Amino acid sequence: LLANNRDGDGGGFGGGGDRRGGGHVHFPNFWLWYLIWSPNWGWGRPYYGDRYERSRPRRRGERPQGPPFYKKVFAFVFGPDRPETSPERRDREYLRFIRSRQGAVSAVDLVQATGMELEEAESELGRLMAAHDGDVQVTEDGTLVYLFPSLMVSAHGSVRERDVPAAWRRLEPRLPLTGNGAGSNAVIVGINTFNLAAAATAPWFIFPRLGLGGPLAEIGLVWVPVIFSVSFFAVPLLRAPAVWRENARRAARNVRKAVLGLVSRASLSGSSAEPVALEEARAVVAENLKGARHGKVDLTRVLDRMVAEFDGEVEVTPEGTPRFRFPGFRAAIAAAHRLRVKLGLGTEGVG
Repeated sequence: LLANNRDGDGGGFGGGGDRRGGGHVHFPNFWLWYLIWSPNWGWGRPYYGDRYERSRPRRRGERPQGPPFYKKVFAFVFGPDRPETSPERRDREYLRFIRSRQGAVSAVDLVQATGMELEEAESELGRLMAAHDGDVQVTEDGTLVYLFPSLMVSAHGSVRERDVPAAWRRLEPRLPLTGNGAGSNAVIVGINTFNLAAAATAPWFIFPRLGLGGPLAEIGLVWVPVIFSVSFFAVPLLRAPAVWRENARRAARNVRKAVLGLVSRASLSGSSAEPVALEEARAVVAENLKGARHGKVDLTRVLDRMVAEFDGEVEVTPEGTPRFRFPGFRAAIAAAHRLRVKLGLGTEGVG
């Protein structure tokens, strides 16, 4: 543009300028800043992504709008904006669950609600017990039940909380690489490819037409945009392995949650803990994780870990098929329920 303006009265984007010689020197004007910042942007607001859309004020009846295109460009390079779960928010979810169980829970109860492993649940309940003046009581069968009486009383009387959905009803979605639609990504790739090709071929196609040359022109119009455009493609590629690893971890956690739902139903629905077959687990995982990639998760290993985690039992049928039973799972849930009834905290069934 500078070269074009130098040759005469070249067309620009408008705006003020000083006439020197035969042309204008144009500066970024109002419309450029309007394009960059947009009228809905403000200090303290998220720059792009879902939090940006939620924070944008809308009139009643107005349909949600996606972020502007330049924000999609930002997401293409650095990834979609996703909220991070803070320790405070996580603790609020735990306390909500404890209130829903009338302030008396076992570690297996927390496993049901979150899908975490039993050892981690015991550690979290011990930490919350110390922070909220809790207590622990050992039942006749040796189950530890954590009591939080202070969480059940407020200035307005007793506290009631709706039951928290079980972990297998709250599966984790796959983490996208960019968060954009295929059309937006295609446009962004096309624009950057054009920029890369134009910069790389500038010495042969652009410099002769504009009468440019020398090291400064090569640095400013070739090397800088080439490096920028290559980085534009390189950053998402460098982020991709971390996204793949995170999605593999999410898939493993989702498989555990689905199997945990099967174990919970088999252990609690009848008069005693019923066995779980490997084929049942495969069917439940396939039904709950439709379309999700979880083929690399070994279900036998998942069930073996749960047997060790909940002091379960493995029995082999005459046909040689293993079946997994979890009486300890049932005992821990029932022990916490009996203690709630005994203390007058609630009379609901096991559920």
